[in-house]
Amino acid sequence: MGEFNGTIIMTVLKQLGDKAPMGQLIKKVADALKKPVDSVRDTIMQTVEGGVQLGYLQRQGNYIIASSLTNDMKLKDRPVSPRKKGKKRNNNPRGKKRKPKPKARKKKKR
Repeated sequence: MGEFNGTIIMTVLKQLGDKAPMGQLIKKVADALKKPVDSVRDTIMQTVEGGVQLGYLQRQGNYIIASSLTNDMKLKDRPVSPRKKGKKRNNNPRGKKRKPKPKARKKKKR
């Protein structure tokens, strides 16, 4: 990833409204780093591709989109039922009742 990491790209995307064309993203990141566009283009493209593979970013045509935006859009479309008050969550993934822990035995005095 060279001289910077994906945090700068995510910050610039946030400033651009979580969605930007690749060219604009490269220019803004280069401006933020105060470096020429040609010297950072390849590194930015590699970092963006890594972000796409890891799920932090999405590519739609020439646009790069922060995944938090796409995840928020998916969540808005999904109906969510509220949890009933007083009901405990089942943290056991198999749904089985847990056995109580055995109590420590007291040692007999001799």
